[in-house]
Amino acid sequence: ARKAEEAAAQELLSGVKVKASSAASKGAMKLTWTVSDSVLGEAIADEIDGYEIYKSTSKTSGYSLLSSTGGITFKNTTKLTKGKRYYYKVRAYKQVGEKKIYSPYSNVTYKIAK
Repeated sequence: ARKAEEAAAQELLSGVKVKASSAASKGAMKLTWTVSDSVLGEAIADEIDGYEIYKSTSKTSGYSLLSSTGGITFKNTTKLTKGKRYYYKVRAYKQVGEKKIYSPYSNVTYKIAK
């Protein structure tokens, strides 16, 4: 039964599109995102257990997990250097037993720290 559950979650999440955006304010980066898919539209959010936010100082590599959240916003207030550009991407997940099944990553969003 677990394998079937994982397969169903995999199929569901493979079609999920996460669209991320960011805004810089003094000492903080605020990230927001939306999720949708071609079948359920934005109602797909009800099927998602959480989101992982990844951060890097390079657009193409070096991403590390910054945080996990159940919501669709996150405020990064640590390890930011004024004038430096930071890149973020987000992915959704569904928990099946001990395993997390992931959506594809969002677009990369970036801002320069203030």
